[in-house]
Amino acid sequence: MKLYHFCAPQFLDGIQENGLILGMTPLCGKQKQILWLRNTQWMTVNPLFEQSWNGMVSIHYDRTAYRLTYAIPKNERSHLLTWWELKARMQRKFGEGCILPGFDDDADANNWRIFLGRVKPGWLRAVKAKAENAAVLTR
Repeated sequence: MKLYHFCAPQFLDGIQENGLILGMTPLCGKQKQILWLRNTQWMTVNPLFEQSWNGMVSIHYDRTAYRLTYAIPKNERSHLLTWWELKARMQRKFGEGCILPGFDDDADANNWRIFLGRVKPGWLRAVKAKAENAAVLTR
């Protein structure tokens, strides 16, 4: 199964060396504070560099500078959820109000995939820079 992860330049080397290990999903706590569900690696089936979530927060760098292509082994796919599956699990565990308001109000949410655990560096198949003709192949 081919999936994509996008990242800023400052994270590329660490991801190539260690895999995807720092992914988190924001939750809304009972006092409306933001809490983080760790070990949730965000990926997508959408290969386009124009990712709608890239402008959703006030981060001052391009989170889609690089597109990493992963092949998830068949024996690991049980750790892979759609956004809607993860959302349902979180709501069962933490209640209906645990999702940040407006978090998934985007049609692109249908493309989101979340891997529970570590996406290993050996699953990385290609890295492509957003800049035209700047591809770097790996493994």
